[in-house]
Amino acid sequence: MRIGIYGGTFSPVHNGHVIMAKNFIKQMKLDKLLIIPTFTPPHKSEDNGVSPWNRYEMLKLAFRDCDKTEVSDIEIKRRNVSYTIDTLRALENEGELYLLCGSDMFLTLETWREASEILKLAKIVIGRRESSDIIKEKIDKQRTFLEKTFGAEIYEIFFDAFEISSSEIRKLISENKSVSGLLPESVERYIAENGLYLGKGLENKLDEIREHIREFISPKRLSHTLGVEKEIARLGGIFMPDRIYKLRVAALLHDITKEYSTKKQLLLCQAYGIEVDKDLESSPKLFHAQTGAYQARALFGDVVDDEIFNAILCHTTGKSNMTLFDKLLYLADYIEEGRSFEDCVYLRNYFYSGISSGATEEEKYIHLQRTLYLSFNMTVESLKKDGAYISSVTTDAMRSIKKELEEKLGGKIVIEDNNVKEL
Repeated sequence: MRIGIYGGTFSPVHNGHVIMAKNFIKQMKLDKLLIIPTFTPPHKSEDNGVSPWNRYEMLKLAFRDCDKTEVSDIEIKRRNVSYTIDTLRALENEGELYLLCGSDMFLTLETWREASEILKLAKIVIGRRESSDIIKEKIDKQRTFLEKTFGAEIYEIFFDAFEISSSEIRKLISENKSVSGLLPESVERYIAENGLYLGKGLENKLDEIREHIREFISPKRLSHTLGVEKEIARLGGIFMPDRIYKLRVAALLHDITKEYSTKKQLLLCQAYGIEVDKDLESSPKLFHAQTGAYQARALFGDVVDDEIFNAILCHTTGKSNMTLFDKLLYLADYIEEGRSFEDCVYLRNYFYSGISSGATEEEKYIHLQRTLYLSFNMTVESLKKDGAYISSVTTDAMRSIKKELEEKLGGKIVIEDNNVKEL
């Protein structure tokens, strides 16, 4: 068997790595390519707060649909510095080994631990960018040296340049900037859901908020709040990967006044100039969205901008013409995994069973709209059943979602058997 070996930190794996792997398989006619994340690389000391197993999971997502590839945890399981020679010795009886090297790494290959043994156990494959001839002379000189000195067998493959590195991607994420199109979508979602590469400043602020809200809510409410934070990160990974940090902030603060008494809610309304309208008079449970938004801004005005403020305002009732940010907080609050009510469980399954990895952005958004329309209908029907007050803001939100969805679909919709159907 012709077995390729592609190792590295892959922190994170990006589309350039996938391009390289596919070219490696094709140009070297490999029977199998092993993608091997390091445990601790000998040439790097930073882990960016991301564990080897995080990097391993991201690689499995990136290459799950790539033929002839296998992500191996051989170096992670050794749990020590990852030297190439140890990996080659473990694999030498598996077949004919082809070790992929980037141009920079190739130029220092003779300095690696037991370099002469590496060159006996594996054929070297240099990965070269099609557009770059800057170091061609250095590569040719190094190739001649290794062939004459060690009897090395060396090949070259070529691939289209991918003009961004993992370190640059980490920097973008830490600055809360978009990395759309740079990573496989599944990897982008994984990073968002797990809060990876946020950077110390953003991580510290989220930790500060998590600690601070303990003063305002009970352990049970905190558990729900952290569940909403996790859920909104997952939703954000699908719909708004460049807003993950802000979505998390909104989730952490959305219920900050949820457990205040009606008397205290009214005092806050007076303090913040909130009008106590018919909705609030008829349903005191709605107070916390209003007072919570103002309280969040008063406590964390450095991070609570208008987008976060407005999402908290409508996270319970919804409203007409909700923004995507509003919709994600509303839905995350409804379907977070700690919610065990029948409607919540049904809606959670309904949403995620209808989101396919191959769906277009428009198809995903239409499914989100279907889910939201269904959720508002469930809320209204439940309130009717209990004889409870139904906010006009909620019915307005439901009509607004329905109108937008019908415009997208080009026809009327109805709800039958807890499902949104087109007429």
